[in-house]
Amino acid sequence: MKLADLLSKYPNIELMDNKRGPELATFLSSAKIKVGEMELKYQFDMDPSIFGRAQGVGSIRFIMTNNDRSIQGYAVFTFKTCMIKGALKQAIYISDLRAGRKLSLSARRQWKSSFEDIMKNHREIDELKRAAYIFGAIFDKNRSARNFMEKYKRIQFDPLYQYHAISLIGRNFLKKFPPIKASTFRYQRLTGNGETKLIEFYHLQNSKKYWGEFYNGLGTNDEWERRKKTWPGYQIKDFICIFNSAGKIVGGVLPWSPSSMRKIVIDKVTDKQRLFNFGLKCVGKNSFNEGQEMKILYLTHLEIDRTLSIKEQREVFSLILSKVYRLKIPRLYHIVSFCLSQSDPLLRVLKGDIVEYIPSTIYQLNWKENNYSVLPTMKEMSFEPAIS
Repeated sequence: MKLADLLSKYPNIELMDNKRGPELATFLSSAKIKVGEMELKYQFDMDPSIFGRAQGVGSIRFIMTNNDRSIQGYAVFTFKTCMIKGALKQAIYISDLRAGRKLSLSARRQWKSSFEDIMKNHREIDELKRAAYIFGAIFDKNRSARNFMEKYKRIQFDPLYQYHAISLIGRNFLKKFPPIKASTFRYQRLTGNGETKLIEFYHLQNSKKYWGEFYNGLGTNDEWERRKKTWPGYQIKDFICIFNSAGKIVGGVLPWSPSSMRKIVIDKVTDKQRLFNFGLKCVGKNSFNEGQEMKILYLTHLEIDRTLSIKEQREVFSLILSKVYRLKIPRLYHIVSFCLSQSDPLLRVLKGDIVEYIPSTIYQLNWKENNYSVLPTMKEMSFEPAIS
């Protein structure tokens, strides 16, 4: 079955035509997202499909239209190559689901019916059947996302991974931070065959997870090479790596921003946020002002050797954060963002910092009446908020 054949029953649901990229960008810039105390929106300085290429190995984009064919809704299915249960698998990540206020009731009903149709038949749809799993992430307090889950009663939402989306606004300067050249661990620039060692480290850490990224540096199905080609400004020299006394990598991160592809703009702040802005200005931090870009530095590729003791893991993580802030990069940004499991012992390192935690959950989606394999809830799962 072709996806276009299935959608032919739904005249207001279409597959995205790249020629309509500017129109889609305009719609997305008008769609509001409520996060914490602020309302945000996306701004694309280039075709949204370019950001889509940074997300995964391919994508299918849906648009919801009114009878005049104006775009009033959007959703993306992104294909990702992952290591799941030790085997290479394709998975579909559902993201950017937006239904504008002007979307007609008829189109809303068509989207609900078409989405259910896709979920029911995805293993028979030519473009989707290679995916073994379908998953998506939501903020736990996102009311519209919760309503979405409640409306689709014939779709099973099984929790895979509970995490905190973390916004680190500033570090507590009264805390005692470990020196960069600690007795056990140290920061060191990559030299010589450093990239090979880095790939080996990331491959090893991800192979230990029930659901991890596939890094092998050989190009075929390799997430490492894919990101090098599709992430603007991706450079090996920008990785921050922590080594042990034997010269082995025990922690790594790449501070990176997708801002050249997709910006997040502050649309509305509350009186509480304005009061908070005053405090930020007093300590020399960027304030959150309406109409300005929210500049976010993402800590991508955040991995720490989990065979270390909890105390050692915390020391490595603290060294990573210390190095990030010593580079003075965060002064250019409002927040430093990353995610950690809600039960991760590394969270203790952030105690006393100016930080916001947004409880979030990744769900596996399945049609209830189909036979399917339910994956367990995981303590660790590779997930990059920067491209989500």
